[in-house]
Amino acid sequence: MIFYSGYTGLKWPGLLWVLATFFVLACGILCAFPLFSERGLYLHLLLTEDHRSYWLLSLALLIWPAWRNFKGGAAWFVIPLVASVLLSLPLIQSGIIHTENGCTTSFQFTKWLTKSKSHVGYTTLKAAHDSSELALVYKAASPNSPVMFLLHGGGFYQGKPVYMHDWCSALAASGITAISLAYPLEPYAHFPAPEDSIAARIQRLKLQLAMEGADTSRIFIGGSSAGATLAISAALRHPHLKLQGIIAAYPLVSLCKDFETIMDLNRVKKAYLGKTNCRDADILLRLRANGPPVLILHGAKDNVVPANQSKMLFDTYPGKKRLVILPWAGHNFEYPIYGPSGQLLEHLSEDFILKGTR
Repeated sequence: MIFYSGYTGLKWPGLLWVLATFFVLACGILCAFPLFSERGLYLHLLLTEDHRSYWLLSLALLIWPAWRNFKGGAAWFVIPLVASVLLSLPLIQSGIIHTENGCTTSFQFTKWLTKSKSHVGYTTLKAAHDSSELALVYKAASPNSPVMFLLHGGGFYQGKPVYMHDWCSALAASGITAISLAYPLEPYAHFPAPEDSIAARIQRLKLQLAMEGADTSRIFIGGSSAGATLAISAALRHPHLKLQGIIAAYPLVSLCKDFETIMDLNRVKKAYLGKTNCRDADILLRLRANGPPVLILHGAKDNVVPANQSKMLFDTYPGKKRLVILPWAGHNFEYPIYGPSGQLLEHLSEDFILKGTR
């Protein structure tokens, strides 16, 4: 075969080397450049967040001297070298964003390589009338800790508190009591019922948290996707909660603006709005000057909620604000938590809660 005709040793090792080399090169290209098809973009995002094995394979191909026996010699060496560099781009970009945003914790290469993440247990709070989950509570070991309420995503019609386990666990490990809060879903609730339920549950938990040593004067709220939308909306509707900040990961802030993604926008509108006019629920039309500080994160390659939604929120929000766009990331970028995007979310949210916006 032409690819290994110049190989002077065994043919099969040479063939395997060539196949593996072009495979990691393809993976590197997928990590470095966006693709336009839904399936291709999904593969790109998957590789970007969790590609340790491919990166290690590219290094092994550099070390394995098979390329020296090919015609062209060093020219073959360039292929795995390029693949290794391309596979490293999200890691390099992650380090740059850490530095630009003044994170106290930098990107941890070993954490990404070994799949390490925080492991903090939780207790489950259940409703008295039907034993359904109200919240998962991740207690910080340190006394007088701030409190973060997190809301899961799911298009307003699905999802559950355990979806936020990794983010909550990471916050608890850093000294922040984290609570993954359940909220009513369609068809049982439409705007503004979920926000009102969230506010009532936060108010109900305040006393219990204070008795257990948490600092209830430092309460934050956040979430991802639909959960981020509800976090912002609940903070706007219920200023009496005196929330100290909002963390919104890829929020959907305006359903009045149509856009094309793989998401069924009509399904989401029906789930959240019911018969409510979209203008009444539009976050951009309900912003107030005395709103709490907000940290917004979004992946530039999000094919579910466009990054422009976060940019509109940042441009319109009248209070303290910070927008971080992750150039390689898509929807649900916090999974896995040890990946480039997961670490950024973890570190930026910890800094925001413990030190505020700067």
